[in-house]
Amino acid sequence: MPLCHCTYTIAPYTAIFKSIFRLDFRSYTIGTMVGDLHIHSRYSDGARTVAEILFLAKERGLSYLSIVDQNTTAGTAEAIETGARIGITVVPGVEISAHHGPTGLTVHILGYGYRSPAAKIDELCESISDGSPAVAADAEEAIRAIHADGGLAVLAHPGQLDSYPAVEDLVRAGLDGIELYHPDHHPDDHQRIQAFAKQHGLFLTGGSDGGGQDGGDHDIGEIRSPFGSLAHLIRHEDELVAWTESLVREAGAMARRAVLTEIDTELKGGNIRNIVTEHDRAIDRFLTDSIHRRFPDHGFVTEEHDHPPLAKDAPAWIIDPIDGTTNFVSTHNYFAVCVAHYRGSEPVFGFVYDVMADELYLGIAGGGAWLNGRPLHINPKPIHDSVAETSLICARRLEERYGADIRPLVRDLRAQRAYGSAALGICRIAAGTLDMYTSCSLSLWDYAAAIIVLSEAGGCAAVELPPGVQNAASGAPIVEAVTDALLYHDDKRLFMAAAGESLLCEVARLIFTGPTQPVMALLAKSG
Repeated sequence: MPLCHCTYTIAPYTAIFKSIFRLDFRSYTIGTMVGDLHIHSRYSDGARTVAEILFLAKERGLSYLSIVDQNTTAGTAEAIETGARIGITVVPGVEISAHHGPTGLTVHILGYGYRSPAAKIDELCESISDGSPAVAADAEEAIRAIHADGGLAVLAHPGQLDSYPAVEDLVRAGLDGIELYHPDHHPDDHQRIQAFAKQHGLFLTGGSDGGGQDGGDHDIGEIRSPFGSLAHLIRHEDELVAWTESLVREAGAMARRAVLTEIDTELKGGNIRNIVTEHDRAIDRFLTDSIHRRFPDHGFVTEEHDHPPLAKDAPAWIIDPIDGTTNFVSTHNYFAVCVAHYRGSEPVFGFVYDVMADELYLGIAGGGAWLNGRPLHINPKPIHDSVAETSLICARRLEERYGADIRPLVRDLRAQRAYGSAALGICRIAAGTLDMYTSCSLSLWDYAAAIIVLSEAGGCAAVELPPGVQNAASGAPIVEAVTDALLYHDDKRLFMAAAGESLLCEVARLIFTGPTQPVMALLAKSG
């Protein structure tokens, strides 16, 4: 699905969402983390709500957990949000009722770490009713669905269901792990499961299977995941995201060292408002050379170099080595390194690094947004409580180009600011310290990474379409998504972002009242 539609997709990097685990764990020591990876809530056969489970787990000293409701992911988003609020890491989980055709056995497949929403898992679960073999999913199909949504597939309680004969086939189908600790497992099961794990390279999980209506002998946290199971998930975080983060941080270190020196500037095209330094070029070379050595067939769009147009479905990197160069030169503060990875017009992930504040924003398409590991979720405010970022220059250009009148907006706003970095301004909306952003002259590299962060946090952004494309669009000033709008990156255009689509449209209606109105396509659309 192209970027400018309502939701993000993330093909083909099926492991990317696992980076959420690394980000959530920075306040913990792995060796001291304890958790339960097998809990049910009222969304399936459990007796407690998601919130009750999380608060009980907190009370019992758990660091992490997974709610693996039977054949549904309905509680995943609620669990992640509640866990982030009270300080428990939630691993997205599901338990899929399945059968193994060759043996005729009933098997249950646990899925962990999938991105939410989990389209393939949900599609499969909708076809399952009571979990009997007649309606259960095919076990290999369940593994494929979990992998398609970026998760890891684990065979649940093989001792309870006596599903050991299916292990060899399931490993060939891509099984990642096997449940070791479970109320119905005995010492001989533990030995047998550990032998399978060693033989086939499976990681081990465990949990209480707590929360069921029948009560059972064990409640939440009384049987815990084996030491190392969560560390395994951390080690299986997407290596590409981690590798890119290391590049972004090194680029930031280069910029941080540069502010201690005398910085010479040049004008681009004689424009006094468009400056470049040797450090912009050096950081651009460092990033593009590093990525090109690893991915020689990937494309680039960067501020400091001309590159061929993006191919529609090809992997590409969109880079602004220093966003806010004027701040970099004049105030030595509030500038950012921006790196975004796309596949054609589909986002994969994006980093925006506030160098001097050491604040790293990360957005993973379909996976979420974080600031230094803290999940970001926007709570939109009405316009009279909103703070906007724009500039005097932008206000003048709005008037000249469109006959726009910003006085109604100024009248209704709580406050206005101008910070000088587009990417950081957009990310501030995601972080909740700003509510809207407008610029009359942004290029693709200015916003490509930041809009992934914004959209994943629940915000919205739109960019003006080129004249030739405007003729094919209907409605103004903001239209529904126009296919491949992101790929039009040959000039600087009007860009608007806000904490929600309704706020974005309200601002547009206030200022664009004249006969000449921009036609803008939604790039990042809030839920």
